[in-house]
Amino acid sequence: MYLATDTQSGERVAVKILRSELGSAVVKERFLREIAFVSELDHPQIPKVLGSGMIGNAPYYVMTYIDGESLRARLDRERQIDLDETRRIAVAVAQAMSYAHSRGILHRDIKPANILISADHVHVLDFGVARAIIASAQDALTSAGMVVGTPAYVSPEQALAEGSLDGRSDIYSLGCVIYEMITGTPPFLGATAQAIMSRRFLGPPPPIEHAREGVPEDLSRAVMKSLAKTLDDRWQTADAFAAALSGATPVVEIPQPGEATPRVTNSRRNAVIIGGAIAAVIVAIVTAWVVIE
Repeated sequence: MYLATDTQSGERVAVKILRSELGSAVVKERFLREIAFVSELDHPQIPKVLGSGMIGNAPYYVMTYIDGESLRARLDRERQIDLDETRRIAVAVAQAMSYAHSRGILHRDIKPANILISADHVHVLDFGVARAIIASAQDALTSAGMVVGTPAYVSPEQALAEGSLDGRSDIYSLGCVIYEMITGTPPFLGATAQAIMSRRFLGPPPPIEHAREGVPEDLSRAVMKSLAKTLDDRWQTADAFAAALSGATPVVEIPQPGEATPRVTNSRRNAVIIGGAIAAVIVAIVTAWVVIE
């Protein structure tokens, strides 16, 4: 990531160059085409993608520069975030997710490092970049057994490299982030990606109230619901999750138009798919993780 100056406007911009292992995997023309699609996102909490191109054989893209601090840096300094501030950050991220999901774009890598806190806004970085990488390098990633994401925050179905992810995968990832903001640690810990994922499949995370006193019940319940292993047991839309996080109680969760993918609503099917893969995941996860930083 580089801070640069737009020679036409004179404004500062952020330039992100794909790491070599990603740049060599993508089909360059397809990646640039996908990034152009992402540039259509226009939301105050999503930095605008301004352009893209190539530096030698490495693809890059240019974003609006935001002067702020990442949630990762803040957590490293404070460990636990004030509960009112936790709600504010979480609701803002959920609202950005809702906007992107309604346009068919998942994030796939919601984590503290991709949440930027400025003086007046909360911003979500890299929306749509995972989509561009996956769409332009599907064969290379699949053949190498690679998953785009960060082990501490990915959903169970994303860890299993399922192709038909929907917005509930991002909801799970945001739940992991909020859990960490409240308790000071991600919901599942381990020395390796394999250890983290095996614990995710074995059972729920420790109750929030065991790690921090004074957490409102509505906030705790909203987060724990987002971390359900079975898709149908989670919040079904980012809007519903945002309402729960803000203290409102949604009466009915209404699917948003243009959701990322048709959602499977058969709980038994979801449980069978996840349950059938648990043994293989626990014994040995040989997946390579592609982390966008």
